[in-house]
Amino acid sequence: MKKLIILFQLCTIFSLGFAQKIAIPDPEFASYLCSNYPAVVNSNCDSLLTGPAQNIEGYMDFSGSSIVDGQFLVHFHRVDSLDLSDNPQMIMIDSLQAADFWSLDYINMSNNQLDSLPFFSINPDYVIISELVFANNNLTTFQKYWSGRDSIRILDLSNNYLSDIEDWTPATLAERFDFSNNYLTFEDILPQTNHVNFTTVFTVSPQRKVKWKESLITGKENQGITIDLDIDDNVTGNTYTWFHNGIEIEITSTNKLVIDSLSLVDAGKYMVRVTNDNALLDGVELETEDLTLMVTPCMNISDFNYNLVEQCYGAELSFDPMLVNGGVEPYSFVIKDSQNVETMIKDGEMKVLTGTYQFEINDNVGCSKLIETDLVISPLSGCDKLVITPDGDGLQDEYYFPQTGHAIVYNQNGSPLAEFNLPGFWDARTSNGSIVSPGKYVMVIDDKEQIELVIVW
Repeated sequence: MKKLIILFQLCTIFSLGFAQKIAIPDPEFASYLCSNYPAVVNSNCDSLLTGPAQNIEGYMDFSGSSIVDGQFLVHFHRVDSLDLSDNPQMIMIDSLQAADFWSLDYINMSNNQLDSLPFFSINPDYVIISELVFANNNLTTFQKYWSGRDSIRILDLSNNYLSDIEDWTPATLAERFDFSNNYLTFEDILPQTNHVNFTTVFTVSPQRKVKWKESLITGKENQGITIDLDIDDNVTGNTYTWFHNGIEIEITSTNKLVIDSLSLVDAGKYMVRVTNDNALLDGVELETEDLTLMVTPCMNISDFNYNLVEQCYGAELSFDPMLVNGGVEPYSFVIKDSQNVETMIKDGEMKVLTGTYQFEINDNVGCSKLIETDLVISPLSGCDKLVITPDGDGLQDEYYFPQTGHAIVYNQNGSPLAEFNLPGFWDARTSNGSIVSPGKYVMVIDDKEQIELVIVW
């Protein structure tokens, strides 16, 4: 009995010799200890007595205590349940490790906005953690390859920013695992389906919207582009449904959308919805954030200028081909009349008859642009007669009438020669297709308007 007392005294002296009194800079932590565990602090409640602290057992609830610095918790070795939730001001407590506790079973750090967690190195002779709750933080990583997986019953990592997790199928005691509202993809989710109780234990949906590596990309009109989602490269069974400005445009079996030749209408917002054909993941969908695609024109002709020198029955069109901005030389220039008949413009100038035209510029690799405003060529005021010279030289062989109505052409004897609807051209031919003789003629539109015509050879 004497030897036992001596041994107890020696142990007590040894224990007290290593006990410390440590100042607590966090007033909220000091206040909490003073109210709930007065035996572990000094009389002013501003210092921790580490000797008594290590003898506190059971459950410690620090939730909602506005604690900033929890590093002194490492001295409470005998605690088996630790609740540090709802302390949004708490800094990263990197000094805290599971190995500091001799029988820790439950730890809750939810709702703290932590960017990282303590490292869970554990002493398997003492510590068998079964419940880990870290929901609603700012975690981007969670400890991987942890040997203690087979003891976990509850693991809540929901509402964080995790981009990957390890395979938790060895967690045979699992009762509730929540990985929802992170940045996980099917590459992370699929391995979990091998767990024997996946459908009743795991919550993996919804997830946060998948981020693109670049949220803004630029392509050029008429050139190809590949939009790469850049996730799940090695995953089989995925289906990718692509949306452009909210409208479904294509379904692919790969994470890439290929557009062979861009047009300006391809610009806008793109989003992808991803599913997997694993039956256990029915109803699980991933969606991306919006990606913006900008398409630059293959040619910019907004500043392109041309000159029209109007004459009585047409005009001279001229321009400087060097004023085209962009595109690949050589360029070609075309005008199209109201009947879509094309005429090539050579050397930057040509004579154009009265009428309405579209002006088109083409480059050497298929880029084509129309001048937005039509070319409208009217006779000069003071030109009292409309002259047509149907001699086949390409100049004034016909005349365009912009009026609307039914037109009949009469000779000087009042006999009708040609009849047609306007707007349109008259090429000095009768309704039978023969060219009329030189002379004066009258066109009557809707039995009202009269126009004098002169045919000259």
